[in-house]
Amino acid sequence: MNNRLKKLRKNHLHLTQSEFGKKIGLTDVAISRYEKGERNITRQVLISICREFNVNEEWLRTGQGEMFNYSEDDSLIEKLSAEYKLDGFVKKLLKKYLELTEQQRNAVNSFLNKVYEEEFANVQSSENIANEISVTEEKEIPSEYTNMSVEELLKQSNMIENLLEKKQVEELSALQNIKNA
Repeated sequence: MNNRLKKLRKNHLHLTQSEFGKKIGLTDVAISRYEKGERNITRQVLISICREFNVNEEWLRTGQGEMFNYSEDDSLIEKLSAEYKLDGFVKKLLKKYLELTEQQRNAVNSFLNKVYEEEFANVQSSENIANEISVTEEKEIPSEYTNMSVEELLKQSNMIENLLEKKQVEELSALQNIKNA
């Protein structure tokens, strides 16, 4: 059983001993001892593993049958998980998403679309700045800027804009003082 436990955790759930243990209320040391065969897995631990990870108890105890208890949704998620190497969190996220009502899914979709659009706008902005930078490549660019990421260049650009605005305010203030004098 210890080898099947390790195979389940490492090869199929892609979890560390610590991550696996936390999900069933055990320490990484306890999981390590179970996997090495230093301790026997108790009935309660066996039930916890099967419930938390949807594991077929018969497979875990004897190696007989399928590793997981599959519903149609679970079967699809397991196939996607294997193909795309999804971790336990993403599998749970997909399962929970599939359990939502249509209205709840629409709300989640709307939220994710907003996040995507905001992120896409940031990427577009970064690409525009990168294009502006490439247009100015004919000019001499100080070496300190050539190794900066686009994000770092954006920060520098914003700082320069703020300094220019501050300088313009100071100049306007000085002109106003001269005018009032």
